[in-house]
Amino acid sequence: MESFRYFRERTLVNLRAQGFTELSPVHAAMLRRVDEGGTHVSDIAQRLGVTKQAAAQLVTKAASLGYVSCKTDPADSRKKIVRCTSRGRRFLGSLEGVVEDSVRDVAAVIGARRLHELEATLKLIAAQGRQSLANGKRRQGGEMGVSLLKTKGRTC
Repeated sequence: MESFRYFRERTLVNLRAQGFTELSPVHAAMLRRVDEGGTHVSDIAQRLGVTKQAAAQLVTKAASLGYVSCKTDPADSRKKIVRCTSRGRRFLGSLEGVVEDSVRDVAAVIGARRLHELEATLKLIAAQGRQSLANGKRRQGGEMGVSLLKTKGRTC
């Protein structure tokens, strides 16, 4: 776990150096779950494995900082559609670059073969966590604990 904390802290330090000083790892995880065309708050909550209220708080904070916009869904006025702003997209691009740099540093220490094994192991853990969430077995931290390690996939 110490290595994960180092990786996360290094990522945050590098993002802050690029001007992204306001967001926590949880906000970064939330941003990564916003689809390009927009995503309902309830879908963000499900993807994070948190309540709708918790997701709404994350969205509200990110919106106040200019990372997302939140509009009423024209098809259902009870729902809000969250979209990344240009600032949110810049953040996600920077996040991907910072994580790629960190992965290269890890590869330099442990070698390509062990890095591949590590990635495969983390994917297995994440898949098991997603399966547990799908089965209604929510655990403290959900899938967000490894969210900064996964940069490819969803982007705004």
